[in-house]
Amino acid sequence: ENFIHHTYRNFSINDFEKAIIYLISKGYKVIRVGSHPESKANFTHSNYIDYANSNYQNDFMDVLIMSNAQFCIFGCSGILDIPLMFDVPLLRLNYIPLYDIFKDKFKHSIIFKKYYDIKKKKILSIEEVFERNLHNLYYSEQYNDHEIRLIDNSTDEILSLVKEFE
Repeated sequence: ENFIHHTYRNFSINDFEKAIIYLISKGYKVIRVGSHPESKANFTHSNYIDYANSNYQNDFMDVLIMSNAQFCIFGCSGILDIPLMFDVPLLRLNYIPLYDIFKDKFKHSIIFKKYYDIKKKKILSIEEVFERNLHNLYYSEQYNDHEIRLIDNSTDEILSLVKEFE
């Protein structure tokens, strides 16, 4: 299936590098799950497994890995529902659209992408996002139509949230 209408949800695995190194230093093994990743990480470590890019990747194994994890870290893809079914703690990064958090009955840590107004040349507050009804945009072209550029969480923001969560 073509998911080009959801490209606003994408972000680089390399944004996780500091957090992955931190988790490995704490004794964790980090496994990247999912299918059809856009890229590979720019780093390697014996305790980092890029299973998503392996020949072993399949949906059953994704479920098995996530259901047995100590916790999972995700963006805003549908796969995050799997650890929730198994009561696995979840950390959401680069989360978007904001409206989706109200559909969720689960409690977990979350950090959102930033909404940058191209015309006003500024990052919008959450209040401004809701006032302008930008919180429920679900397609990439809608962000373009509203002249909003989404800014990913920085590597330091991700690391900070992982440390707080862990």
